[in-house]
Amino acid sequence: AAPYVSEFLKGALPYLGYQPNYTEEEEAKLNVKVGEHSNKTVSDALKEIQKLGLKAEVIGSGATVISQMPLAGTKISKEIGKVILYTDGEISSTVKVPDVVGKNADQALKILVDLGLNVSIAGVSDYGRGVGATVISQSEKGTEVSKGSAITITLRYLDGTE
Repeated sequence: AAPYVSEFLKGALPYLGYQPNYTEEEEAKLNVKVGEHSNKTVSDALKEIQKLGLKAEVIGSGATVISQMPLAGTKISKEIGKVILYTDGEISSTVKVPDVVGKNADQALKILVDLGLNVSIAGVSDYGRGVGATVISQSEKGTEVSKGSAITITLRYLDGTE
């Protein structure tokens, strides 16, 4: 009976508002902390970013990184995260963060990533199962942020899936 009870609790506990607590190892598989890349050569910064399993975009033609988005220490999704490196005094562009609360995880990720934003996911980690998890809260809603900023979305199954 243990496997059936386990499956039931996986669905029931998030529905009741109990979210999983991840170990540091599990958290590292989902999100990764961005390092400091300012004042490094573009090639060195790109190597470090790739070691973390993230993508990078370089804006400008200089050899040295003068700023970055997201800022160092920010956690972003390892699966879809991207670090924007600025050289030559290039000014970062801003985007208005849309409201994605109530959308399923796939819709929210597409909207935010298409705008050039990074996403940090809280709540359920296997958000693609069943009909998908729903965004129940988010950071920075309605504000202007720099391209590459990290937006945190909290996901929960509202349909009892798991």
